[in-house]
Amino acid sequence: MKHLTITLILLFFLPFIIYAGQSNSYILENGKPVYADTISVHMSHDAALYKLYYWLNNTYLPQKGFFLTRLSTKNRTVCQVTELLPIKEGKWSSFDMYIRFTMSFDLIDQDQSYVIKVYDINYIEPNDVSALGKFDQGDIIPASFILVDKKYKAGLFIKDGSALILEATNSWMGQLFQTIHAVLRL
Repeated sequence: MKHLTITLILLFFLPFIIYAGQSNSYILENGKPVYADTISVHMSHDAALYKLYYWLNNTYLPQKGFFLTRLSTKNRTVCQVTELLPIKEGKWSSFDMYIRFTMSFDLIDQDQSYVIKVYDINYIEPNDVSALGKFDQGDIIPASFILVDKKYKAGLFIKDGSALILEATNSWMGQLFQTIHAVLRL
């Protein structure tokens, strides 16, 4: 009986474990890291857009970003996001970076499948961001420098800053995609 219970629990959670491992690593497009995932929804396009816009407008974007209406169409929604990414918490200090990216939601067929894509990823060190959230273009660190080339040096007390940022970004993107899946499946 005990083995049957454990087997049933594993079978129930297996899809979640597999999903968590699928959408948390980047692919390269034109030498730049991109995170992407596909979701099929069982509702009309209008209903899916309503849920997506409601979540973006009321939960996700108010403090973190804005819609890029010049890039959005009936079958495509695009927004830009800037968010503080916690990378490593220590007893006496923490290592954080701002992550800035463009996120798109594209209807890819009439079967209600959407491609969620995160691209134009950049990082900004917190000390380069003003109290009003402003920063200079020269302060932007391209994701390819950190994630692909692995050339970022965080400081004296943090070893392998690029690896830490990659791990934090992969984890954070996996959580973001899981949240979007939950929003569109309700």
